[in-house]
Amino acid sequence: MHLLFINMTPLYHNTSAIIRMCGFISGANKNGHICDIVTLEASKDDYLYDDSNKEFVRKYVGNYYTFKKKSTYNALKAKKNNNTSVGLRRQLLKGLKKVFDQFSIYDAQNMNASKVLEIDVDFDQYDRIISISDPISSYSLVFELLKNDRVHHIEKKWIQCWGDPWISDITKNIGLKRYLIMREEKRILEKAFKIVYASPFTLREQKRLYPEFKDKMMYLNQVAQELPSETMIKKTKYLIGYFGNYNSKVRNILPLYDCCVRYHYNMVVAGGSDLKLEDDNTIHIMGTLKHQEVAKLEESTEILVAICNLSGNQIPGKAFYQTGGNKPIIIILDGELKDEMRVYFKSFNRYVLCENNINSIHNAIEVAKKNIGRNYISNLDRRLTDIFCAEKLIDGYVTNTEY
Repeated sequence: MHLLFINMTPLYHNTSAIIRMCGFISGANKNGHICDIVTLEASKDDYLYDDSNKEFVRKYVGNYYTFKKKSTYNALKAKKNNNTSVGLRRQLLKGLKKVFDQFSIYDAQNMNASKVLEIDVDFDQYDRIISISDPISSYSLVFELLKNDRVHHIEKKWIQCWGDPWISDITKNIGLKRYLIMREEKRILEKAFKIVYASPFTLREQKRLYPEFKDKMMYLNQVAQELPSETMIKKTKYLIGYFGNYNSKVRNILPLYDCCVRYHYNMVVAGGSDLKLEDDNTIHIMGTLKHQEVAKLEESTEILVAICNLSGNQIPGKAFYQTGGNKPIIIILDGELKDEMRVYFKSFNRYVLCENNINSIHNAIEVAKKNIGRNYISNLDRRLTDIFCAEKLIDGYVTNTEY
């Protein structure tokens, strides 16, 4: 098949959605499909720019089509050469985001959607058009093509891969916009050939919210990343790594932090948060880093940690991406679905599971230390492989394997 992957975020920004899309693309390519991409043009001076995917594009992508940002959006994002200009740019961006948060249900990138029309491509040539969110504005790209008669019979080819469901995304402050979001989400879902969520728990909730579309909804686990092969060596001191955001309204990192303080575990934390955690003798706290910097830190660790959300049905993507390596992964269970999630994660025979309290985390770390050196890659569950997930994504059936 000839496939088109379409996303508002450039492939050279390593967001969770991009990592997920790359897994689908590599799997589809290995299965013999041709994969093209339509996306926003990447700015090399953007803080999030990361050229580590150049080799991925060369290896797995056929045609890489880009469209430019609108001049108003581009002006705000343009890099300045002095500190005063940089400060002004940040203030303008904050102001723009505030306006969109108050008056629009879409993210600010939505203003660039119409620029996709400048790409000179026959969109009807594709057997499947696959949109990946976040951001939600990725779906607007397809609607621009529809509105301008650039693509036809979309209901027979549009696969929507939702990382976070729109109306039930706990990281967003929806408030009074709930009705507008539900109406728009329904409009998007109505046009889909297939709707794919990232967990069985999200799928169940979305079927409840939109029962009229339940027959074209399914879930696929997120794909394990292709990570460098490594040989884990047992030693007396190990470095624990937590990489990801940890806003206190979404995830509770404090028991992990307190556990490492109490038992003098070495740990590095990198990610955005509203908390101001302090460095300790054995703990190093860092902010949001570029993907390349995080990758280097991950290589230096022996044990990886993912923390489940305090509520809702979403699962941190890191819990899946990191399974492509040989390091033990601790998943700290939390939220009202933690008992169901325990059964779900246990089915992969890959994780060390624990409750979100100091004693349980301490026990999990000790178990993980004993597992260092175990060959996880050779026993990776096929449900986490790119070939399996791409096959299920692209075929003409809506299937759900019970976890």
